Amino acid sequence: MAGESGQEFDHVVSVMFENRTFDNLLGRLYQPGEVASFEGVLGKELTNPIPDWAEHGADRKVVPYGVAADMHVPNPDSGEDFQHVNTQLFGVIDPPGNRCVPPELMTAPFNAPADPRAVPTMDGFVADYISAFTAQRGRQPTYQEYAQIMTGYTPEQVPVISAIARGFATFDHWHSEVPSQTFTNRSFYHAASSSGFVVNTPYENFGPLPVVIHTLGAAKNRTAAMISIAKLTGQSQAASGGSGSEISTRSDATSHGKATAPPRWPISAIASRMRPSCKMPSRCSTSAR
Repeated sequence: MAGESGQEFDHVVSVMFENRTFDNLLGRLYQPGEVASFEGVLGKELTNPIPDWAEHGADRKVVPYGVAADMHVPNPDSGEDFQHVNTQLFGVIDPPGNRCVPPELMTAPFNAPADPRAVPTMDGFVADYISAFTAQRGRQPTYQEYAQIMTGYTPEQVPVISAIARGFATFDHWHSEVPSQTFTNRSFYHAASSSGFVVNTPYENFGPLPVVIHTLGAAKNRTAAMISIAKLTGQSQAASGGSGSEISTRSDATSHGKATAPPRWPISAIASRMRPSCKMPSRCSTSAR
């Protein structure tokens, strides 16, 4: 797309990694005060509460933010389905039967807060990791096992990506349009829509979509580009089979032989969950792999 000044890009390169957050990889990129606009994790008292139902370490009350022990943290993976992310962001497990079970067995309201306008408290990462760990391993984790969810890397541990970040630009206040799994977020990043879906499966849901960068490249000026993107978003919503006023997993999911109805959430409700700045400790470990 030619800019109004007559300048244009020759190439745009998009590189996406798997499920790491800003604080987890780059939260220690600069020392406090080194870059005034940078908001990382150093110089702050960052913690997450330990739930009273934890079988180990509950007397410690909180888990402080620390440094990752190795490149395989956390192990096992933390929960990345939207049910888990709800707990991570809002500290809610509702109904109580959703605790310590896999996401496909969780029921409505899927750990969402009662108030759709609720501001994320970012205090449920430890609770959710204990729950997810228990569902995967069949036992509750020790303190050392669940404390790993509250860790991130130093520049010395990740020198390549740290050097790239210092040489270019980073976003320390990026918001996920669909706080869930990989495909939904990558679809939004590249095509301005998740086609109405909130989970990865079934994978065939994610068919070909017009890509934003191609739309921008075909536009002759900034105004034309904005109009094209608006049309693109509308087309993507129509492709999901709805008006864009609600989203659905659109999945005929089954759970141990029983059909489960796919959850349908108003887009406005999800948007309201993610608009706040969410600058709290546990950003560092959400869905980290």
